[in-house]
Amino acid sequence: FALAVEKLAGITAPDRAQYIRVVAGEISRITDHLTCLGMAASELGAISAGFYMLEAREFLYDLVEALTGALRERVARVEALLRSDDTLLFLVTARAAPGRRGRVARPRPLAGGRGVKVLIAGGGTGGHVFPGIAVAEELRRARPESRVLFVGTPRGIELHAVPGAGFELTLVAGRGLPRRTWWRWPTALAVNLWGFLQAFRVVLRFAPDVVLGTGGYVSGPVVLAAWLLRRPVLLQEQNSIPGLTNRWLSRLAREVHISFTESRSYFPRQDHLKLTGNPVRAFILSGDRRQALQQFGLQEGRPTVFVFGGSRGAHRINEAALDAMQRLKGRVDVQFVLQTGREDFEWARGVVERQELPCRVLPFINEIQQAYAAADLVVCRSGAMTLAEIAACGTPAVLVPYPYAAYNHQVVNAENLVERGAASLVLDSELTGERLAREIARLTADRQLLRRMSANARLFARADAAERLVKSLERWAPPPASRGEPAPAGGGA
Repeated sequence: FALAVEKLAGITAPDRAQYIRVVAGEISRITDHLTCLGMAASELGAISAGFYMLEAREFLYDLVEALTGALRERVARVEALLRSDDTLLFLVTARAAPGRRGRVARPRPLAGGRGVKVLIAGGGTGGHVFPGIAVAEELRRARPESRVLFVGTPRGIELHAVPGAGFELTLVAGRGLPRRTWWRWPTALAVNLWGFLQAFRVVLRFAPDVVLGTGGYVSGPVVLAAWLLRRPVLLQEQNSIPGLTNRWLSRLAREVHISFTESRSYFPRQDHLKLTGNPVRAFILSGDRRQALQQFGLQEGRPTVFVFGGSRGAHRINEAALDAMQRLKGRVDVQFVLQTGREDFEWARGVVERQELPCRVLPFINEIQQAYAAADLVVCRSGAMTLAEIAACGTPAVLVPYPYAAYNHQVVNAENLVERGAASLVLDSELTGERLAREIARLTADRQLLRRMSANARLFARADAAERLVKSLERWAPPPASRGEPAPAGGGA
């Protein structure tokens, strides 16, 4: 108001009436934004914490975020115009472009039919690698002309997973900072400095249109190099409690795509957070139950429990599962698929054979979609990608969070499904064969309960997460002209 009044004194009579109308219209729009923002915030505070209201809370968070961003942009634009010395510019711009945004960097739509060059940095564990592969597969489906390059480390699962999915991979040095052995920090810092120099060279040579960081040690140097070379950076955070790398890198990113509402409070900035969910590879949903039961040598009509502790297995879960099978044998009609990991395989197979337990034991399951298709119930850890997969498949679960996960994030991850009525929770410290047998017997005995849990799991899933991430990558890719390419035929002037 002070700026508007100050400007009014210097405006000639013919323009004064138009000036007052424009200013009044702009202030009215700002007032409307404030009213809507107040209503949304009020509704958000009134919503109860029940699991059935979490989707409404997420919607209102997105609404408040959008309204806040729009309000800031409009206020900044009007303030900039009022400070301008060109009265005619103010009148024309305010009247002709009321929706014009004030932020300097904003996404632009990619020209139709054009490919996009994407650099994806993430590695170490499947939780950091598989989201990137899911996004890359969706980009390849939507824009076959696109090119994707992954950056990983020599010691991560990406070494085999990325080429196996049909994508290029380049390796750089990377190492985490040991939390307890601080005297190893100088070595780790030296390795990461060398990794940064390698990452800088990769970004410079590949010249990506946009960079996506999915976490892990390698994500830090690559994202920093991309930012220094003025490449748009997007981040994807899988867990409810984000790691230190993504928290720090979020300051450099144009957008941060999160998977849990709880993640918001851990980021220093809020205006670029997008609740997108964890992208799941399309083949996860391609399993066939009848074929899967035949493949695992199991009987149709019997409840099937799939037990696994990740790709490397989990001895605690293997031990409790075998004890539970012995307790349930002859009492509960149930059969099992047990993925043990390589270290426990021979031991577990020996127990199953000696005790004649109804279980198929495997060290690792390549066609994980078949195991999900066969399962009526899953017993597993609560890593973010595991939860995304079982939610997409609609499989009820008994979740046993890994007790040494950073910031205990697996417990928080699991509580999201438990609160929605899609899973039950057994802490690792409470895990015994007897406790697990009780949970399995309770859940498999109530088919109606399993159906409700399955429906609730599907409500948690975000089937379009990969598609939404691809659209964001496309929006931030520069137009063909700025890449030195000819504009597509038929384009407007």
